[in-house]
Amino acid sequence: RLQGDWSSDVCSSDLLMAASFLLLKSGLTPYITAAFGEFDTHSLHLGSHLPELQEFSNLLTTLVADMQATPDPADANFTLAETTTILIISEFVRTPKFNAGQGTDHWPSCSAIVMGKGVADNKVVGATDDQAEALGWVAGAAAPRTVETQVLPEHLVAALLQHLGFPEIAKAINEDRLDELFV
Repeated sequence: RLQGDWSSDVCSSDLLMAASFLLLKSGLTPYITAAFGEFDTHSLHLGSHLPELQEFSNLLTTLVADMQATPDPADANFTLAETTTILIISEFVRTPKFNAGQGTDHWPSCSAIVMGKGVADNKVVGATDDQAEALGWVAGAAAPRTVETQVLPEHLVAALLQHLGFPEIAKAINEDRLDELFV
């Protein structure tokens, strides 16, 4: 299997998203990994992070619309949107509160957007309370955050591995924190 693995350091974000779509449409590869933007904002967060998020949101909207209008090359009875799982994640998330430089710092929580094939209802995994503190996750819903309920990157990795058919590896990673994520 081929895998597209490109970075926005190599080409523009719009070209990267278009190339990702063309790879899916061609049927050449079932997996595409693409890196977008610069979100490591330890200072002046709002001025740099929000424009990046808006650009990514626009590109994602275009990608999903194109996928909805395009037959899957493996089975023309379905669209690419019906046969593709999209996972949007970062290697870490940002603190919910600003630091002295009006930026945000690294935070050991995990948030993700997962949508498409195999996802039990399109979900945003992760939530915060009224003070912007991370909540935990229990049985598919936000819950008070404790060591037992916090969502960490390894929980999402385990759920994805389970979905891809590697239950032994998934079980070794976590305590089934996000079992309900995929159907």
